[in-house]
Amino acid sequence: MGLEHFRAGFDAETFSGRRNRVFERLDGGAMVLPASPVKFRSGDSEYRYRPDSELLYVTGMEEPGVVAVLRDHADEERFVLFVRERDAEAEQWSGTRLGPEAARDAFGADAAFPLAELEERLPGLLHGARRVNYRLGGQERVERLVVEALRWSRRRGARKGQGPRSVVDPGEILSELRVHKDPNGGVGAGGASGRALSGGRRRRPRVRQHRRLWRERVRAALRGQSRAAVRR
Repeated sequence: MGLEHFRAGFDAETFSGRRNRVFERLDGGAMVLPASPVKFRSGDSEYRYRPDSELLYVTGMEEPGVVAVLRDHADEERFVLFVRERDAEAEQWSGTRLGPEAARDAFGADAAFPLAELEERLPGLLHGARRVNYRLGGQERVERLVVEALRWSRRRGARKGQGPRSVVDPGEILSELRVHKDPNGGVGAGGASGRALSGGRRRRPRVRQHRRLWRERVRAALRGQSRAAVRR
């Protein structure tokens, strides 16, 4: 199985098409979508990870520690990912990480950076956007960075009237998109969730297929990364 297959069982064009429909509605704005936080039972014991549904719908990613930035106001780097760097020791306990290079190639991003660079890069990425679509009350760290990015952009663009002036809930765009089928016949995340509630038993084989596709996709991305390292 190659890189053209995503965690949700759709091909790359499905997610690219979804992002294009988001861009059509952003109207010169930006969207910031962080992954769901990892939740702990007690000590180091984690609950089973549940990906953020909006991030999954737009990108196909289910890895923790991801932040996706969509920039309709930009001519370049319109789809940017921030992901955790590879860490052999940490991966022994929490599972394989793609790292920036493999994540960029695997998920069709224009650019991908280490998550540690989010604070440095986010203000510049949001500068020039008419507004920022971000769900408040989610991840405290990312929310703080979004607010600081707005302040930074306002200071830089105050004289020219440039930069975002408001924060809008991404649900205003994504909620409508997610309840409709994709043009290729795939069901949006909202439709899939609703169907799962009405047919839990039927959903289990598909969940297993999704997880198998994700594992194969990660392995394929890491093989490509290893070959590139050897060529260097």
